[in-house]
Amino acid sequence: MYQEALKSLIIKGVIGFVIGFIFALCISPEFGFWGYCLIGFVMAGVPYGWELVGRVIGGFVVGHIAIMIVAFILRAAASMLIGWIAYPIALVYHIVMFCRKPNE
Repeated sequence: MYQEALKSLIIKGVIGFVIGFIFALCISPEFGFWGYCLIGFVMAGVPYGWELVGRVIGGFVVGHIAIMIVAFILRAAASMLIGWIAYPIALVYHIVMFCRKPNE
């Protein structure tokens, strides 16, 4: 149980890091390598934040296109704000639980 969750968290973190790194590289070349890494680390939590926000507030909004776009932007913003804090906590929790109970 914890092994699959940990693997999923690591994959989400790597995907978020790569997307954040490439985004920073394309947007501002004067950040330098450490600036790219910092933005990558912050963006690593966005996929987990997206999943967490989806669990808390529900799925997609269906209706008028403008309302759907606003809901998507709000969910993306909440994912960025929550993910960079919640992801490391969840990652450490799953690492500790996996080390404690590796066979579950």
